[in-house]
Amino acid sequence: MSAESKAFNLQNQVRINASELQDYLRELDNWESDSKQKDRSISDSKSILKPTIPPVRNASNISLKQKQRQKNESKKDINKKGKRKDKINAYDYSAWDKLDVDGALQEMDSSSESEVEDNSDNSGRDDEEIQEERAEAERKIGNEHFKAMKYREAIEHYSRSIQMNPHSESTLTNRALALIKIDKYAAAEQDCTDVLHSNPKNVKALYRRGLARYNLEHYEAARSDFNNCLELEPNNQPAKDYIHKIHVNLNPELEGQFKAVEKPQHLMSKKPMIKVQIEEVGSGSGTESDDGERIPKSSTEIMSEIFETSKEDTPHHEPENVQKIVRKVALPSSPPRPITVPTAPTTNSSQFMNNWKTLKKEPELFFKYFHSIPPNQYPKLLVQFLENDGLTHLLRLFTDFYIHNELTYLEELTYIAQVPRFNVATMFLSKEDKARCQQLFQNIKDSSADLSVLAKLYSISLH
Repeated sequence: MSAESKAFNLQNQVRINASELQDYLRELDNWESDSKQKDRSISDSKSILKPTIPPVRNASNISLKQKQRQKNESKKDINKKGKRKDKINAYDYSAWDKLDVDGALQEMDSSSESEVEDNSDNSGRDDEEIQEERAEAERKIGNEHFKAMKYREAIEHYSRSIQMNPHSESTLTNRALALIKIDKYAAAEQDCTDVLHSNPKNVKALYRRGLARYNLEHYEAARSDFNNCLELEPNNQPAKDYIHKIHVNLNPELEGQFKAVEKPQHLMSKKPMIKVQIEEVGSGSGTESDDGERIPKSSTEIMSEIFETSKEDTPHHEPENVQKIVRKVALPSSPPRPITVPTAPTTNSSQFMNNWKTLKKEPELFFKYFHSIPPNQYPKLLVQFLENDGLTHLLRLFTDFYIHNELTYLEELTYIAQVPRFNVATMFLSKEDKARCQQLFQNIKDSSADLSVLAKLYSISLH
């Protein structure tokens, strides 16, 4: 390439670079002007729009406090002025001789004490108001979680609210309902009982405690709560329904019977009544033996008679307004299958829950089943069980069977404390459960073990 062509290419490259630089600077200027224009528009819009400031919280309380402070300050000014009027001149020696120094000191001490009391009253009142506001805020958050069916989160917020305001009846009854939703019936019963100690006519507490006791199968106590609820609210239909369920549970022979319904006159049927002839098949039937005693028919013979009777065409022998009913005789049911301890190894918490539901009405069988599980498997198997009042059943199991049979249970208690969310389960232990827990630790005979840490996990103190 010749020198001339090289020079030409160099000049051409310089020209291109200069044009690119100008384009870049032009774009930079345009960006700067656009940003300044946006800043001006934003500042103009801020000057036009008036900000909407929310009202000051507790404005009335603040104004009252300001007035109180002004009164206190005016009293102080009056006292200072009075003191200035009574001030003794430095050169008035006769007045100084008459001054009661002890009395003046007592006045100064009393005035300082009154100021300290006023300040302490105001600060205490402010602290109480702040605590109530925080408790109310936690209660509202708990209500939102309850509406979203997040019952465990709702219980946590209700518990925080109760710590700040332990006498809130609405918060206690709300937490009781959330506890019922997750099957923590004993803790729900305790919350309702705390409310009823201060207000025995709280209908919500009565109904929810009755509901908790019904699920705990304390039927007589639940019926008493529902009856008290009906005395305050006679038209409470859910309470009436539970009283009927309790009556059926306490009297199993009544299950399946028809319940009489009382209707007002305007709701009754307008059709004429029909005479009904009832014929019982199988009652009084059978054959006579040689001794004259009646031998009852077998179930197959009775059923054949029922089918033959239902096939007969009998309306032409009876009046038109008479209807014939044949009552069938129920065949004897097969005996229930015996409950046995599961032999297959338990591998997950769902399998353990199914076995618990099968054995919960047979405490001895459940004890044999639970005792056969290695304790190091508890953190994996008892997750769902502890979330459904399982800790209460385990404490009862240890006191009723382990102590009675003189078995060691320190290792079992240690591994149970390692189950996830164990600390939440201990929060809802009743007074009876804590007494059982105290008894368990007092009966541990291994003196070499340090039980203070484990007892702290179970929320009890060792004396």
